Amino acid sequence: MSGKKYDVFLSHHSADKPLVERLVQKLHAQGINPFLDKWHLIPGDPWMEGLEKALKDSETCAVFFGPHGPGTWENEEMRVVLDYRVRNCMSRVFAVFLPGTPILERGDLPAFLNLYTWVDFRSGLEDPESFRRLLCGIRGEEPGPPHSRTESPIRPDRPPYLGLHSFGPEDADLFYGRTTLTDFLIERLHRAHFLALLGPSGSGKSSLVYAGLIPALGKGALLGSATWKIVPVKPGRSPLNDLAGRLLEFVVSHEDSFADKQDDLAMAMYKDGWTLAAEVQRHSLPHVLIVVDQCEAIFTQGSSDLDRQAFFSNLLNASGLTEAKVSVVLVLRADFYPYLDAYPELADRIATRQVHVTSLQENDLHQAIIRPAEQAGLRFEEG
Repeated sequence: MSGKKYDVFLSHHSADKPLVERLVQKLHAQGINPFLDKWHLIPGDPWMEGLEKALKDSETCAVFFGPHGPGTWENEEMRVVLDYRVRNCMSRVFAVFLPGTPILERGDLPAFLNLYTWVDFRSGLEDPESFRRLLCGIRGEEPGPPHSRTESPIRPDRPPYLGLHSFGPEDADLFYGRTTLTDFLIERLHRAHFLALLGPSGSGKSSLVYAGLIPALGKGALLGSATWKIVPVKPGRSPLNDLAGRLLEFVVSHEDSFADKQDDLAMAMYKDGWTLAAEVQRHSLPHVLIVVDQCEAIFTQGSSDLDRQAFFSNLLNASGLTEAKVSVVLVLRADFYPYLDAYPELADRIATRQVHVTSLQENDLHQAIIRPAEQAGLRFEEG
């Protein structure tokens, strides 16, 4: 760790102190030196000054959320944490969800925590994977998938970097730096069946979906997600035909009838915005995840407005049902956001279910560079 007095400052509601103390005991056993106000503040000394000094002496800060929400003093601590973080006096700040915490949207968190990541103990304080991730957050280590350090064989014959190419599912073992953001996407898909990823060109949106989200779902990150059918679509001049063709790959067995069926399904979706939902139901497909990648192409490849309207209507209707068997992940370049004004229903859905993909933060970038090289049997010189 660093030369600071404490490895981590634990900010929490006083009502959640018994839960936090249980984690402190486990942290001590791992050689972590945390600051806990009950243990370290001297009775009779000014309280707030003591907290500010402890924050200054702490390498990281874990902000605990429990059933009681943030307390008055916790909000005041956040003011100081934000000040230190802005001045680069603190390496990392992350949220920790305790058992009994309701599922939170990022908007429910303090504003600056929306930019960071979390550790989830809602399944119980004894969850070893959650505790491992807590240790990684304190130590500044990339968590990776469970037991990744022993399960990823060294591949000296494989280049560790893909250059300008996007990551695909087959590259998931080389995809580092986005673990916590991947977890956030899974959390959002657990809450609703529609998710929009927005970000500038080159921010890694497609790689995040194909090398982060889809492999995680394939490993059962959500209940039953290992059996989901993945339908990747890059909409162009004929978006309905593009969608129909990818969907029919799961249900048509005779190639000589494929083109006719594709045209028929595209026409049906053009006429009725509920066709996609009905088609998935009619063929008794398991849950379907439709990934609309590079969605901005639908506005640039010459498709008609009516085709676009029908395409979006089918996606929104199928993913908007309470018991939907269709989930949609829509990937859109941020500079195309104004184009959504012509499609108010889509714009409203995206406004409440979007995730902005930014460039990698310093520690995540470090992991994205170092870990693939390690996996190829390479190492960097010190410094």
